[in-house]
Parts: sequence; C-alpha cells; structure tokens
Amino acid sequence: MSTAKIARNQVATFLLLAFAGAWAVTIPLWGSGFQRTSTTQVDGPWVQVIIAAMMATPALAALAVTRSVRAVGLVWPRGQWRHCLTGFGAPTAILLLSLGLSSALGVFPVDLGHVQVGGILLSYLVSLPLFLGEELGWQGFLLPRLLPLGTWPALLAGGVVWGLWHAPVTVLGAQYPGHPPLVGLVCVLVSTVLIGVLIGFLRLVTGSVWPTVLAHAVVSQLAPDLIKAVSAGGRAVDPLLVGPASVVSWLLAAGLILVLRKRVGESGHPARPALEH
Repeated sequence: MSTAKIARNQVATFLLLAFAGAWAVTIPLWGSGFQRTSTTQVDGPWVQVIIAAMMATPALAALAVTRSVRAVGLVWPRGQWRHCLTGFGAPTAILLLSLGLSSALGVFPVDLGHVQVGGILLSYLVSLPLFLGEELGWQGFLLPRLLPLGTWPALLAGGVVWGLWHAPVTVLGAQYPGHPPLVGLVCVLVSTVLIGVLIGFLRLVTGSVWPTVLAHAVVSQLAPDLIKAVSAGGRAVDPLLVGPASVVSWLLAAGLILVLRKRVGESGHPARPALEH
C-alpha cells in the first residue's frame, strides 16, 4: 500500500454526487413502471434520454469536486493514438472470441448474412460522448485517488463502485433482462469488477481516459449492437450466456487479469505516465 493518503473528503463528495445523481435522474423510470424484459426490447426516446443523463452524473460529480479537466484525465499524452487503438482493438478482440465460444457451445446461433458493419460503427462513434461522461468519473477522477490503497485494491474497489452505481437500472433489468433483480445485481458486480480492472489498467498505462472511453463503448454499445445484428433470426439472447457480461467473458477477463497480475506483481503497478490528481 502506498504511503500517500486517500483524499477522503473529495472521494466521499464525488461518490455522494454520482450516486445521488444516478438515482435522481432515474426516478421517472421507477414511476412509470419501466422494466426491460428482453435484449430485443427497444427503449423509447425518453428512456434513452434518462440513461444518457445518468451516464453524465459521474463526470459532473468529478468536475464539481475538482473544477479541472486535467484533474480527471482529460489529456492527450504523446502516443495516445496507439493507446486508443488498443482501447478499441483489445476489447473488440475479446468480444469476438467470447461470441465465438458462445456460438461453439451452442448457446448463440449466428447468422452473418445481414450484418451492417457501417451502421454498428456509426452507432459506436455517436455513443462515445456518453461513455466519456462515465469514464471522467470512474477512471479519470476515482481511480487515481484510490491508488494509495495499492494498484490492485484500487482497481477492484473501482469496479465495485462502478457496479453499485448501476443499481437504479440494474434492478429494472437493464443489463440482465429476464433475471431476478438480485441475480442482476450480483452479475453486474462480477462484470464491472472484471471489466473495470481491465479498463482501469488501460487508464494506468496510458495516463488518459480516452482509451478507456473507447473500451467502455465497445463493451456497452458496440457489443449489444453486434449481438443483435448477428443473432440468428434476430432472437433474444441471455446476457449471462452471450456477450461481454456473460460467464464466458468473465472467464476470459479473469484469465487476462491473472496474466497482467503476474506481469506487474501483486502490489506493483505498470509503467505509466503520472496521473493528474
């Protein structure tokens, strides 16, 4: 553990604002009786607006605390284009491997005959500002301020916080439609810890949030769009069996984390640019 101290007041204020904001903006969903029951369900415009507003709350909370864009990782260090390619390419490769394994296991029938790659990529690009809202908070603000705990505890804690923050929509079936709320909450926590560690590692290596924004958008935007596009007959899938939040992806992510942990050591950290505090 580092001898540096966590800025407890800053972190506590940030968490209060981010969590309170998430619950506040989703009140209309609760009041309307909204429930996501299937991965093929199309959300109305008002639902999309509410989700977009929720995604902005971590950034707004971080900026309210720091009043500085540099203090939340909004920088462009040298060589960032290469890191951005990694931010897009690495999670995309893991996604494709995961979908291939799910298909081989017989839980994800695939039809590649009608895939509109251009449309999927366009949707991905348009979504990036939304994911910047989350990443400025989680990886830009929170992760550097948890590093006094040690690299791996900070990464794990960040993943837990990220998962708990999703609770207002998780219990409404957002990530695991068709499953009981408690199952959804537990599965989201597993997913955010595993995915969060990998995205956080990218933040530490690059010193910027831009690659993490690209990675997050692959997981939460490109992946669902691709799954819908290649699912045979357009049938609904179980996110617990197919996709970046599936058991298959959990195993792949856990394996990669073990490799990274062995490479950098249990309490060490990857070589990285200095992070703005």
